[in-house]
Amino acid sequence: IIGHGVVGQATGRLFKGHDIDIFEINSNIENYKCKYDMIFICVPTPLNKDTGRLNTSIVENAIVCFRGYSKYITVRSTVPIGFCEKYNVDYFPEFLQEHSPKKPQRLVYGGMGYLPLANVHYCTRTEAEMIKLASNAYLSMRLAYFYEIKNKCEDLGLDFAEVRLGVCSDSRIGFKYSDEPYLINGKCLPKDLQEFSNFTNSNLFKEINNIKNNQLEIKD
Repeated sequence: IIGHGVVGQATGRLFKGHDIDIFEINSNIENYKCKYDMIFICVPTPLNKDTGRLNTSIVENAIVCFRGYSKYITVRSTVPIGFCEKYNVDYFPEFLQEHSPKKPQRLVYGGMGYLPLANVHYCTRTEAEMIKLASNAYLSMRLAYFYEIKNKCEDLGLDFAEVRLGVCSDSRIGFKYSDEPYLINGKCLPKDLQEFSNFTNSNLFKEINNIKNNQLEIKD
């Protein structure tokens, strides 16, 4: 496991009982002189504020440094769509929930490798990248939707709690991600939404991203 932050630690928990070595980004792997069944790259991909895209330089450096030590190099960091095909690595996105950081919501693996885990959804690398970003874009959309409905109810003097109850009682809609304060924040949603908005060039996701930015301005 390359990187021992939140994602690296979560990866270690998933493979508890297996022989695991953990390296920081600047570790000297040459001291180990061994091959691994799999190498998982769990390093940061911060948002580049100038371009609004994910900065993958740390992931790229890790791929170069550790390429020769396993047949399967698997990225867990959030990356742009198309990244893993470009660098010929597999993708195993992390779906941790911030309120429950020790339990992934589901397991998705894109590539040619096989995980010794149950209930894994296997697909292509690019499909896994799309699943990761599209999922967080959808959750952002839910928050933006209720944020806008709440504001409109307040403008009209309506009881938003009653409106929310009536809307969410539809089983097709449900109550998840309908709780206040409806802020698109945290470590993953804002940057994943920004990346997905720029990648898709979609008016829908651009507007959701604008709502996120407006929320930040109001908060500041």
